[in-house]
Amino acid sequence: MKKLIGILALILITGISCEKEEKLSESVPGDWTSAALLLGEAPVYFKATFSDDGKYLLSAYNAENSALLLALGEANYSVNDAEIQITIDEPDFEQQSPANPDQVTFYVFMSSAGDQMVWFPKIDDEDTPRIDWTRD
Repeated sequence: MKKLIGILALILITGISCEKEEKLSESVPGDWTSAALLLGEAPVYFKATFSDDGKYLLSAYNAENSALLLALGEANYSVNDAEIQITIDEPDFEQQSPANPDQVTFYVFMSSAGDQMVWFPKIDDEDTPRIDWTRD
C-alpha cells in the first residue's frame, strides 16, 4: 500500500512539476517551518533555513509549547531537479558531529505558489517520516 501511495505521489509530483516553470532548486532556499510530527514520543516541529549554497540549519521545537529543544549545526543538502528530489545530511540529533554523515533523500512536492512543500521519503523506512513544510 505504501508503494502504491509513493507511486501515486510521484505521478502527482511529475504532473504538477511540468506545469511549473521554476526549478525545485530555485524554490527550496528560504525559511521553512514543518507541521508537527512525532519524534520518539514527543510531538515536535522543525524550523529550517536552506541557503543557495547547499547548506541548511535545522532547529527542533516542542509542538505543545514551542520551546526550543535542539539547534543543530550547519549541514549540506542538494536538489536533483530532474528527479524532483532533495537529499540532506541526516540531522545529527545526538550531536556526535560525524565526519561523513548519513544522507536521506526525499521526493518533493512543491505547491504552485512555492509556499508549501511536502517531502516523501525515497526509501520506504518507518524511521523517516513524511514532512510537510510551510514557507515562513
